Amino acid sequence: MSTEQVPWVKTASETYEDCIVGNREGLLQLKDAIDKAIQEDSVSPEFKSDFISVVCTKEEWDCTEASNIPAWQELLFKVLCVGWLLILPIIGIFTVIKWLR
Repeated sequence: MSTEQVPWVKTASETYEDCIVGNREGLLQLKDAIDKAIQEDSVSPEFKSDFISVVCTKEEWDCTEASNIPAWQELLFKVLCVGWLLILPIIGIFTVIKWLR
């Protein structure tokens, strides 16, 4: 019986939330994969893991997801909100006054 364990690393674990978890061999190989990714920009892990690759990028933290919308869409949204919040209640008030007469 071999005492050598299969190297593994997990990024999603119910026991250890928000942690990278793995056995010693897996974490050492992850460290090597990170060093290699820093040199080569991307590397696929050679150990059992729940992720596909280790990537080194020059993007800023918040730049990975764009959340900007075009100015015309923002203007349209604001006009529709003003219409909904101001004009609709005014029409409702006049309808109630008309109904009460």
